[in-house]
Parts: sequence; structure tokens; C-alpha cells
Amino acid sequence: MQQELERLANNHHALLNAIHQMVLLINDNGNVEYMNPRASRFLCNTSSYSKDRSDLDDTTVKILLDLVSSFP
Repeated sequence: MQQELERLANNHHALLNAIHQMVLLINDNGNVEYMNPRASRFLCNTSSYSKDRSDLDDTTVKILLDLVSSFP
């Protein structure tokens, strides 16, 4: 069972990384939990981008949340 869960998680991660559009997962607190490489390249300097995404400033997150909430 554990191996199957890991396989599915790896497939999910690979799919999100392969998508050519920006993908961001933002939790209920407005924190970015994940962004795919396309989003990282567009939003940040990836050479200094930390794994925990803490250097994505609050202004950027607010703009992203406002943009996402504007879609029907």
C-alpha cells in the first residue's frame, strides 16, 4: 500500500512539473505550498529560491490570490 501511495505521489508531482502553465498550490492561510518550475521561473529568481518558498513575498501572494479569485 505504501509503495502504491508513493508511486501515485511521484506521478502527481511529475505531472505538475511537466505542465507548461504556471501551477501554484496556495493553502487557506495564503501561503504558497508548491509551485511548478514554470511558476518559479516566472515569479522568482530560481537560483536563490528556497525550498520552503519563504522568499515569495506577501505582496506577490496577495496579487496571485486576487488574480485567482477574479476568475468565475
